[in-house]
Amino acid sequence: FIAMAAVAEAQARLNIALNDIVEFYRNEKLPDDSVAVLIDYIDKHLTTEFLMLAESYSNCMAFINHDELISKLYTAWSAFLEGFNVERRLALKRIQILKDGKKKDPNAILNFENLIKQIDKKRSEVSWSTLRLKAMKSIPKEKFINNPDFDYQKEYKTIAESERIKFTIKKTIVEPKHLINNSFNINK
Repeated sequence: FIAMAAVAEAQARLNIALNDIVEFYRNEKLPDDSVAVLIDYIDKHLTTEFLMLAESYSNCMAFINHDELISKLYTAWSAFLEGFNVERRLALKRIQILKDGKKKDPNAILNFENLIKQIDKKRSEVSWSTLRLKAMKSIPKEKFINNPDFDYQKEYKTIAESERIKFTIKKTIVEPKHLINNSFNINK
């Protein structure tokens, strides 16, 4: 029951994010037939296609708030990614339950391992778009407008280094537990 609630919650977050994008485009006066295509993609659960189309619409609309759209797209891609993360965690739990159970069904375990591979492939595709939009979101257009000599590459490197530091800090917080558990194993 808890597992289904986690999946439903992830799906609800994604639906909210997708509908926020539809509402954004309605407010920006995107033609009704174009909005209808977006809604149709939501109804058919074509999330990747929806997000790619929603981003491509922005290429035709010069006077919209692109920073707001990037933020909404980032939120939607992140919610999409989180859904795959939830599915992966559930599949891993199911594998563990099967392995710990009295009846170890190798075919069922193999099916869940294959499912994890499929999820990981989708996660990698979605991660790329999420990270790309995160980078775009990190530098608002005002920096380009206010400074004609703005060096976006230097800015991205600074942001990337900051992200690496955050990751390193998280990793060092997690690693000591790992080291404590294996402190008697000289080979590790």
